[in-house]
Amino acid sequence: MSFFPSLSTTLRSVFASVTLVSAAALPDNVIEKDVVVLGGGASGAHAAVRLREDYGKSVIVVEKKAQLGGHVATYIDPDTEVPYDFGVNSYTEYPGAEDFFARFNVSLSPPTRVPLTTTYADFNSGEIQGGYVLPAAADTTAALRKYLEVCGKAFGAPIARSFVGLAGSWVPSSRRNQELYDNIAALLDDDVLYSSTVVESQRTDDGVTLRVRTRGSSRDTVIRAKRLLISFEPTIANLRGIEIDEEERGVFSEWEWSTVYVGIAKHSSLPVSGSLTNTPAAAVPNHWLELPVNPFVGRFDYMGGENFRVLVTGEASTDSCEAQRMVKRAFRTLAEAETIPAIGNQTLQFAAWSDHGAMHLHVASDTLRDGFITRKYGLQGRSSTFYTGGAWSAQFTTILWEYNNQYLLPKLVASLE
Repeated sequence: MSFFPSLSTTLRSVFASVTLVSAAALPDNVIEKDVVVLGGGASGAHAAVRLREDYGKSVIVVEKKAQLGGHVATYIDPDTEVPYDFGVNSYTEYPGAEDFFARFNVSLSPPTRVPLTTTYADFNSGEIQGGYVLPAAADTTAALRKYLEVCGKAFGAPIARSFVGLAGSWVPSSRRNQELYDNIAALLDDDVLYSSTVVESQRTDDGVTLRVRTRGSSRDTVIRAKRLLISFEPTIANLRGIEIDEEERGVFSEWEWSTVYVGIAKHSSLPVSGSLTNTPAAAVPNHWLELPVNPFVGRFDYMGGENFRVLVTGEASTDSCEAQRMVKRAFRTLAEAETIPAIGNQTLQFAAWSDHGAMHLHVASDTLRDGFITRKYGLQGRSSTFYTGGAWSAQFTTILWEYNNQYLLPKLVASLE
């Protein structure tokens, strides 16, 4: 075994160093901070606020979109000016969450649900599954309470608690989830680079240097920071621009995931005050574990006006264009089966669309047994890099915030002392 790096490895390291050093020597813009946060979604925006405002650390957020908020997606109907949240629906009650809304003057109210008449249909055939029977509400509640009894000994099971009425949920009183992140953006101000991604990086135990490119700009920004916080899902593809070592690659290449897309669709053949729910024929009458096979269109739900929320779950390779084609195919199939009225020459329109990217990251059971979680958490702090987001906790906003509060932020801040 050789303890010396190969020539190719050495040359790659030298060339990478020269590139970044050159960029820093004659930079268009150089920023120096305590922490650089990649991603301004729920976990990244929350961490940036707390690091700067509560821990007194200087921060810069690099966000690939034109606004903060991550999976939050609010559509403002241009005809009525009514907001419709088609990304994040509501926020689950969890310790400290109300206080975080309050510090941004966002008042909260219980969510209101539009009463819908549900039609269960197999989107592959378009046919109504009239014989499908839901489990009795009492049986579902009893099962969830049993689950809580067992799992509550180890963790809080907050989502199950909300299902049985032991925990509440809220939305902004404005009925506009984007309100919180607009207020965070106003607070952070110039400490956010929008429409920006990392194109090159160096990470050591002494800090990180990132080269960041902003869409539409001919100038790159070099960021030097003591610590890097990655808040997006760390798939190999998402980490493009971040130089990772073999140990990191060994962990992150194990992921499996699905992609999720949501949108606002419009067409006169969609049922006002109705929900079209994809239900395989094999689920009839009460085979509740018979679910649509990925990739699939989950549902069309009426939201108000002419607006219907559509949900698509895809495979890792399913892109946004294919997801929209899937919606249109499902829509045509429902019409051909006469589950909805004939669509005529009118085209299904997407008034809004949002790509949630890789979600529900998981690994095979054998990988878990082989110590994946220990190896994953062993990466926290490696090469001055920390992680938060849905790959590290339950993928719900308020739970991610508490993950930051209890685990991530104390660990990151301690490393700076």
